[in-house]
Amino acid sequence: MYIGSREYFLERILHTDASSLKDVLSDVGDSYHIFQIPKKGGAREIRAIERGSDLYELQKALCQNFLEKVPLPIPAVGFVKEESYLTFLRPHVGKTHYLRLDIQGFFDSITTGMLKKCFGEFFSEDVPENLTDFLALCTCEGCLPQGAVTSPAISNIVFRRADQRILKYCQSFDALYQNGRKLAEDICYTRYADDMLFSSRYLDFSKAPYFIGMISGILKSMGFRLNKNKLKYGLDEISLSGFVVSENIHLSRKKLYSLNKLTYFLGKTTVCGAKKYRVKNAFFHEPDWLEQINRLGLPKGRGGVMHFAEPRDFLNYLCGYRSFLLSILKVNDTMDSDMKQLSKKVKKLELIIDCVLKSTESATV
Repeated sequence: MYIGSREYFLERILHTDASSLKDVLSDVGDSYHIFQIPKKGGAREIRAIERGSDLYELQKALCQNFLEKVPLPIPAVGFVKEESYLTFLRPHVGKTHYLRLDIQGFFDSITTGMLKKCFGEFFSEDVPENLTDFLALCTCEGCLPQGAVTSPAISNIVFRRADQRILKYCQSFDALYQNGRKLAEDICYTRYADDMLFSSRYLDFSKAPYFIGMISGILKSMGFRLNKNKLKYGLDEISLSGFVVSENIHLSRKKLYSLNKLTYFLGKTTVCGAKKYRVKNAFFHEPDWLEQINRLGLPKGRGGVMHFAEPRDFLNYLCGYRSFLLSILKVNDTMDSDMKQLSKKVKKLELIIDCVLKSTESATV
């Protein structure tokens, strides 16, 4: 996509006029709300924009009318429509050796200078103010702010050349030799934001330091660095963010903790090995049933606990969990023991959802 005239940039891309754009750019820094979220070993700074604000709407228009139309290499699946963390993991199913690499300070590493060099090809040199305003809209204090609407899409575009070089390097391993025998090889590479995942049938990454060295060299040449503290190997399987990749993709015990705790609490029978799961229907007729659910302290992301203000909130939580489990089942081709257990958990959730629905219906009669 190529942006030429000033009118095209303002009207077709931003859906605004020069005066309104000037007003927004005059106080871009004040439009961000800065806060921190905990992460392992420290905290991550987020610069969020109030939904519906002028800057938010302009960045949203940039994404829809420009950034999302730029084609990306196959490995990039993070922040891409119709892609997810599962599509990041799916190509690696059934491999033997695994390697996860992390890019240090991914968004902070993307500077205004890098953006100017990368996006110069999309903007006409005859209208330099278009590129200048684009950079002002998408950066804060000289780098890409984590939390801005445009940052995910921009990061993928900036990283396009690195993705292509890394993919080409992986494809160069079309064959390995072992005891004089040629082995067909296909090193798989996918990336989700700053997470890079590699898998192989024959190449043991833990015994091939040259492989990580090459990836590190490619990143350095593009202005990025590896976070050596987050390097992770896997043999026959690898666990990432609560997902376990092996012969299929299944969930870790930690990922299923909330669901297991909830279904056990709401189960009518505690008989070990009971073939049929039943829900305590009477529980949902107790006046304080939602308070009891809240007292369970079901964990949510980033160290907090779930709190449901009304039954509908709890119902949405259950339905969301069900959709999530169904997505895991859908991405796996085989129904092994892990998937059979997951299918049973979906049915348990559906029984609980039915009870909550009946409870809310009776309360409104």
